[in-house]
Amino acid sequence: SSGNGDWTSIPTAAIRANGIDYVHYFNMRNWTGWITNYSGIYKSVDNGLTWAKCKDITFSSYSFFGQVGYFKKDGYVYMIGTQTGRDSNAKLARFHETDIENKTAYEYWNAFTNQWIKGNENEATVLIEDKVGELSFIYNETHKKWIIAYFNADRYNITMRTAEDITGPWSEPYELANGREYAQLYGSYIHPLSVTGDNLYFTTPDSLNKIDITSTNVTPTELINIRTQYNSSTGNNLYAFGEQYGKLVYFITDSPNIKKTKDSSN
Repeated sequence: SSGNGDWTSIPTAAIRANGIDYVHYFNMRNWTGWITNYSGIYKSVDNGLTWAKCKDITFSSYSFFGQVGYFKKDGYVYMIGTQTGRDSNAKLARFHETDIENKTAYEYWNAFTNQWIKGNENEATVLIEDKVGELSFIYNETHKKWIIAYFNADRYNITMRTAEDITGPWSEPYELANGREYAQLYGSYIHPLSVTGDNLYFTTPDSLNKIDITSTNVTPTELINIRTQYNSSTGNNLYAFGEQYGKLVYFITDSPNIKKTKDSSN
């Protein structure tokens, strides 16, 4: 539904900090123009059974942290954000893991002064100058590189960039996947197994894929395709996936309900 009001809340990222699960979301006002009321976070202290709003963490509908990705490293949670939608540049913030519910302690990267500036998101400068949609990012310990993947609407592709330092400079864009080959493309989201080794694992709406990040050929290898492998002709999407007990766990959705849960040791 859409209109002028409080229509729905859409998650954009999740992180586990201090043993608590947090989900960043935006609250939608009108899908026409992707107009939001605000963005914020929810938390769960019981492994996702119940959720409570963190009332002290809000971002305005014009904030560059209306949609975000998270990654933990060296005691910090790094947060790369954009305005809601798919048309803005990306900016960078960080905070100590213990300060996730204390927005006044958030620090924003300012490339002009080469400093982290606390408490004022307006000091954040452009990290990636591109039209950055849904995103995720990791630090690969094997190759000592940051890797980001995001949807670019103009190119209708999943774009990848790398950097030795999260503050940049970031590489030129590489195309991970394009809409000519992947239906209803958006995302993309990187699997945690990608933090070590030579492979980057990432999703499209209906598949799990990998590339060899040491190769000059970034053509992905499809590992799982929901529509073909599980006869999902009704438009099911690969909604979420992770690792549990040494197995790859993924959830198949037929909006609005999760219909199936599968696991694979492959």
